[in-house]
Amino acid sequence: MIKKLVIWFAVIALVSLFFISRKELFIEAISSDKPAMSFPKKLLENGCMGLNYHRVLDDTLLIKSARAILQSKELVQYSVLQSEFKEQIDTLKAAGAVFLTEEELLQAKADNVFPEKCVWISFDDVDTSVYENAFPILEEADVPFTLFLIAGHVGAEDFSNLEMTSWDQLRDMKESGLADFGSHTYDMHRFEDDTPVFLLPEQADRFREDLKKSVDLIESELDITVKSFAYPYGNSNKTVRRIVEEQGLEAAYILAPQVIQPVDDDFLINRIIVNQTTFHDVVMPYLEEGQTSARK
Repeated sequence: MIKKLVIWFAVIALVSLFFISRKELFIEAISSDKPAMSFPKKLLENGCMGLNYHRVLDDTLLIKSARAILQSKELVQYSVLQSEFKEQIDTLKAAGAVFLTEEELLQAKADNVFPEKCVWISFDDVDTSVYENAFPILEEADVPFTLFLIAGHVGAEDFSNLEMTSWDQLRDMKESGLADFGSHTYDMHRFEDDTPVFLLPEQADRFREDLKKSVDLIESELDITVKSFAYPYGNSNKTVRRIVEEQGLEAAYILAPQVIQPVDDDFLINRIIVNQTTFHDVVMPYLEEGQTSARK
């Protein structure tokens, strides 16, 4: 019995390292003055909830045990279980949430008014957990969503310990009529000298080329027009923002603990990282009451 327990915890430890040994841990990467999880006491009224997801994990005993024991930020703060994701979508629908496509979101923003209980869902990176665990739930619920792709690593079997969705899987989601697509760089979703490489001043020209390459590839593979960009790790600067606008895109998104407002810069649009805590303590109170208090 003791031997089995030792083996069990060893496996849990290995799984945890799969997630938390990566240099690209999101908690280290979000370098803004207002961390993605530090919410103000009250969110702004009359906004739209931009909900951002990364991983939608399998509901296995191993994953659940690793989350409970290790409390790693990658496993808990930046991921949800498939059962949690389904519960969140069901709860949003029951509360009367109005789910927008990205096009509808940007049009409502331009018109200076959002529908009541407005929600827009996006995913960054888009590993296979999105296709296998999130997409079936969204398709069944008829909920639109936007996918921000690391174009040069679509289909990769091991990108920072993640298996990425393939172009065929992305086309399948496109055929549902629910999925929109944007860029998340071609090959600049990584660090150099502990800084997101695309933010380095000396990499500005390279980022410009990388962005164009990503847009061109996504448009070619999916037969669409790419209109938006999600900054890796949710952060930007003036130079990067300008390059994105010069690419001819319509919008770009950060990660910030605030709702989307009509007055927001179109190239610095807020999105909230969703986990079980933020969903129940921030997202739902806002939709039900129009405002919310932050966790202390």
